[in-house]
Parts: sequence; structure tokens; C-alpha cells
Amino acid sequence: MAFIVAVATLLGASVVAAQTTRCPSWGVANGQGVTERDRAAVEPGVFTELSDAELRAVIAYLGRALKTEPALYRNFIHGAWLEVPPKSEVLNYLDNNGPKPQRRARAIVVMGASNPPVVQEVLVGPLPNPTQHSFALINRTATSLPFNLRPHSGADIPGQIYHLTSMAAVLKTFFREAFGAAYGDGCEPNCMYDNYATVGWLSDQIPRAVWLWFVRPLNTASDGNFLHPLPLQVAIAQNGQNPENWRIVKIWFWGNWFDSAEALAAEWANPNSKLRALKVKYPTGSEMLYSAFKQRPGPRRGERQPIGPIQFEPYGRRFTITGNKVSWLGWEMNVGNKPTSGPRLWDIRFKGDRIVYELSMQEEMAAYGGDDIVQSHTVFLDSHWGVGASVRELVHGVDCPLTAAYMDVVTLYKGMAAPVVHKNAICVFESDQNVAALRHYDYAFKYYGAVKSHVLTVRAVSEVYNYDYICDFNFYVDGTIEPRVQTSGYIQAAGGFRPYMRNKFGYPLMYNVSGSIHTHLIAWKVDMDILGTRNSINMHTIGLQKTTIPGLGLSVWNHKYDAKICEKEDETGIKYDANKPQFPVFVSENGPRNLNKWGSLRGYKFMPKSVMHNLIPEGEGWGAGLGFANWGFIATVRKDNEPDSSVIYSQADLAHAPVRLQTFVDGEAARNQDLVAWVSSGLYHIPISEDAPVTPTVYNHLGFMLVPFNYHNENAAMDMADRFQIDDQAPEEPPVQLYAYTDQPNKYQCIPSFDKVTFSKVWDAN
Repeated sequence: MAFIVAVATLLGASVVAAQTTRCPSWGVANGQGVTERDRAAVEPGVFTELSDAELRAVIAYLGRALKTEPALYRNFIHGAWLEVPPKSEVLNYLDNNGPKPQRRARAIVVMGASNPPVVQEVLVGPLPNPTQHSFALINRTATSLPFNLRPHSGADIPGQIYHLTSMAAVLKTFFREAFGAAYGDGCEPNCMYDNYATVGWLSDQIPRAVWLWFVRPLNTASDGNFLHPLPLQVAIAQNGQNPENWRIVKIWFWGNWFDSAEALAAEWANPNSKLRALKVKYPTGSEMLYSAFKQRPGPRRGERQPIGPIQFEPYGRRFTITGNKVSWLGWEMNVGNKPTSGPRLWDIRFKGDRIVYELSMQEEMAAYGGDDIVQSHTVFLDSHWGVGASVRELVHGVDCPLTAAYMDVVTLYKGMAAPVVHKNAICVFESDQNVAALRHYDYAFKYYGAVKSHVLTVRAVSEVYNYDYICDFNFYVDGTIEPRVQTSGYIQAAGGFRPYMRNKFGYPLMYNVSGSIHTHLIAWKVDMDILGTRNSINMHTIGLQKTTIPGLGLSVWNHKYDAKICEKEDETGIKYDANKPQFPVFVSENGPRNLNKWGSLRGYKFMPKSVMHNLIPEGEGWGAGLGFANWGFIATVRKDNEPDSSVIYSQADLAHAPVRLQTFVDGEAARNQDLVAWVSSGLYHIPISEDAPVTPTVYNHLGFMLVPFNYHNENAAMDMADRFQIDDQAPEEPPVQLYAYTDQPNKYQCIPSFDKVTFSKVWDAN
């Protein structure tokens, strides 16, 4: 168990109780190292992500088989990850001692050398020494997609730089006079840089274009360049494989449109042009700090006591990690990370029962609004840019507590020539919630009872360009599961603020700079297996009924619920309506253990935490590719050819997305089936001045909970050792007080020590 202590108090106690010993060690000596990289030699399980060596073997094999090399006009590998075997094979292996499924990789290969060029996904195996490959389905029917749907990668960048450099040569005077800056080689000390907005379809003539916007950092490139936008945006048409044939099709400068750099240069050269009146005002002095984490002028709060309470583990760590498997107080799960969509957990069990077969993030969407083309045109599907490939090294004691253990993550994505090892990118820790999981004070019968609340967290933080997504999977002592995402990082700011925007698109953050209204939406896949794979959805609809009390003539509105087993897939869908509250429960209707002691169907309830209605019309334009945002919850029959609710290729053409969740909902029978829930959670974000330098995590939470619903005969936390009751008959002292106030310090008290985990400063760009 983890306790909160004040450092000063702890140090004082060590002086008074000179005989106090160090808390139990959990270092390498007893096999529980602070990281698990030493366990790489352990034979991988069916859910173990690919190692650096396995990914290199995939690269080498495809290099021979498909003649891959990094260029748009060649075949090149965009990324690769573990292909988890079909569920039937995995369960036969895990539950029936069947044969271990073959270990394979799935790789994205951009087939630029084929005629016509296409995008394909390839299954490669068996690992670790692959000898064969086959082309896999990308959606339910297609093994290849058009070349314009390829994910953006390093192969695109040389062409972009070529055209931006050519544009900069034409606009050199404009850049100097309008912005006091320059672009490209020799720009120092007043450099301006380009940033990605989005990749997408513009027209039948321009099936693929990339939008770019520009920034001019005032301190260094590391100090929040996202908050130093210039009112300049460019669209580059990326037709075909030869970057020399690409072209700049639109330039936007502070509300004015131009078809070429030459047209903008000519307009600027006109001394009577209205453009000359547009002036960028930059912050000066201490104002320049608004985008940085550097110390502000003036006194600091807490300067004499800069470290607050910390946690420690008086009896040592209560969780274990073996390979990628984590165990804690009856919980077991396998931890993974997919380079596209991010963290994923497999075979989650509580007290021996499998509750969830797969719990995985599917998509992180951000849809923007504004009066310029970049803001109004931007709908980010972050899986395209690599949520899992954007995990970064975590800072010990800040991103995760001092008691955390760490795992490395290995990814191959974005056309990188070799795998990237992200050191300490996943942390696992137990924490005290500082609130009782269960409690009651009864003055009439004179007793107090409680169970302390502790939670195990598996955490990864993805830094997808400007935004940081803190992705947690929380496990509670009562059997509850909580996937949660907190957002932070820099907002996508807009240059060229004008007063009317304050009431439409975003409030100002600095001179000429404003935030941009946007929505965040996270999509998850939840493959529940309640007492087996054959499950149903018991939908509970809450309402009122008018009740008359006999003999009194008194009528009251009485709360009630209607519980009904859903027969078809479309009956399981929830689109949030405050006037019709509903919650679905996964239940098992069959089998010898499907009822609890009181005759109720055992199950797990879905409980939303952050509700957002997607405002983009369903099926219209971009809305066609955002099917995962149509429902807060919907369950469909699980199929191996419907593994994901969103794919990276949709970013390039949302209106013709190759995977659409709405097509999974096709009227099939949903009762007593192997069901998958597709869940979404979102929030609306109107940026304000307090979003500088970065948006806070305090109130930006998305997620949901999976809660036991008649699954147990009583609350599952009642078997915890730190349960207690205080009464006049047999008073039990709370374990935390027993530990803290005992008169036997040698037996119960100890001084905490923590593993030293240093930050490597390996600033990987994958």
C-alpha cells in the first residue's frame, strides 16, 4: 500500500526513532528492477509487442522480398507492429492448452514502384526469423488503397522543403518586411519555420494536399513555437510520386488569398497595397515568456518548501511485472502499445476471471474552427501521425511517482529506417486515492467502517506534435476499470487575431495571436468477455412513472428503470440525450456461473465520464469518416476483419474513409454473441489566456468506467487487508494509523528510499 507523508515529518521521525530501518527493498536484487528491459530475453507471449531485433528482421526480410527503400517512387516501409493472432487461436492456447499461435508482424508498405502505386499491409512471419509474407485486408474487402491515402512520412518532407524553399526565394523581401524573418538556410537569427496542419483531399483534380502554417519563435525553437504563429498559410498539392511535379496551389496571408508566391510578392511590392497596413506585433521583455516554462519575474509560491507530500511503499511494491504482464492484488493484464493508435491492454483478469479480452485506444480526434483555412480545414486523426509512436520518456517523480516502475517501448513508424527504442515510455504504479473506497459513520449504532482506496495505474504519454495526451488505465480494488486521457501541451494557435474573433473562434493569448476552438474526442475498443465470449447487452433506461398512493389521493413521480436485453446491434447504441438517460450492461445469460447468489445476471456496466456530441453531420463530407464519433457507446458482433473503428488512411480523405464504424452496424443479432463495444468520450475546448503556456490537465479529462454490476455477491473490496471497523465491541485500528503511530518502530516504521531513474535527454523525433 502507498502512503502520503510529508518530507519534513519523515526526516523528523528518523531523528526521533533512531532505530527505524529502511523500507523493504524492491531493487534489482530481488528481481523487481525499476525497468523491465533486463527481461527482454524472456520468451515473448502472444501479446508481447515486437522487439527491436524482430522489427529489424522484418525490415531485412521485406527489403529482400519487396525491394524496399525510402523514396516515394520506390516501395518503402512506413511502419510495423505485432499482429495479434486471431482471438480463437489465442483463447485455445490460453484456456485449452492448445498450440501457441505463430508470431507475426503487420507492416504498412507504400508500393511506389507498382503500377499504379498503392498502399498495402503485409503480414510477415514467423518471427523472429521471417520466411514468408502475405498481403492482408486493410478493411473488410480491400488489400490495397490508392496512393493518395498513404500516411504522411519522411518520404514526403524533401518535396515539401523543395517547394517551400522555392517560395521563400520569391518572398524573401516580403518575409523580411512583413515578419522581420527569413526561411531556410541562412535564416539566423530571425528564423521562421513551417508546421503541419493536416493532409487531405481538396478536389478531384487535387486528391491530396498538405496544409502548412508558419511560426517565428522569439527565444529558441524549443520555447513554445506553436504559440508564435504568423498569419501565413500554404497548401501544397502532392499529386503523383515526383515531388518536382507538386505545386503550391494556395497562399493565405491575413485573410487574403493568392494563387502563387509571385502574386503575393507583386501585391506586397505595390506601395498602395492594403497589405502594407497589416503589422505583426511581437511581445517584448518578460512578455516573451508567455510560451515558455521559464521562471517568471517576481516571488515564487512555496519557495521555502518546494517539495510537497510524496508517496512511499512501507512494505515494498505490491505489483509485479514479468515481461509485459502486470499483476496487482488480484488484477492481471498484458500491456502493449501500437504505433498508430497507442496503448492497448490484453487479457485483463480480476480474481482469476477474464473481464476484458482487449482494451485499446482507437483514435484521438481534434477538429478545429477559425476564420483561416488551416483552422477551419483541420480535423486531425492522430493515429495517422502515430499516437503510439509518439510516446516519450517519462520524467521520474513528475510524470509518474517515485514508486513507479517503467517499461521501454519499441516502435517502427513514419518511414523510419530503423526501430526507435523509447526508454521508460510506460510507467506502472500504485497510488493512494486519499479517499475511502467504502465508508460509513453511523452515530445511531456507534460504528465507523471503511476500506482504503488504492489504484494501480498503467500510464503512457503521447506527444503528438503540439498536444500531450496522458493515457491512463486505472484499476481499482473493487474490480472497476477506468481508461482515462488527460490533455495538455500547446494549443494550435492562430496568427492574425482580429477583435471580432473573440466572440466566434478564440480569445487572444498575445498580440495578433489567439486560440482556436476545437473538440477532442478519444475512441476506444472494449472487447468484453463476461464469463466467456457469449455476452448480451442489458440496456437500462431510466425514467419516471406517476404513482398514486391508495387512500390518500396523493400522486408522485416515481423513478424507475426498464431493463431490456438488446436483440440487434443498433439497439445497443447510445447517442447522449439528457432526457433519456441510459446505461448498458454486459452480461452473460448462459452458463453455470451467470447468476450471482441473489439470482441477478452477472455483468459489467459502462459508465461515461466526459460526454460530447459530435457536431459534424453524420455521413456528410468529413462526417462519413468519423463514424467512431457517432455514438458514445455501441456494441457490434466481434469479427476479425473489423479490428478497428478508425484507420490512419482516413486522414487523407475523410469523405471516402476506407473504414467507417457505421458500416459495422448492419442489423446482426447481438444477443449471446461475442460482442465488442466501441466507445467515445470528448470535450469542447475554447482556448483562453490560461491555456498559455500550455493547457492544464486539471479539468481536461476524457474517459469512462467499467463497473461491476451484480458481478459479485457483495463489494469485491471487502477482502482487502486495510478494511476495518471501529465500534464499542471490537474496535479495529485503521492499518495506516497502526503503521504510523505504533510504539514498536523497529517492527512497523521505516524510512523510504527510491530508485534513481535519470532522464536520458534522448529527444527522439519518431
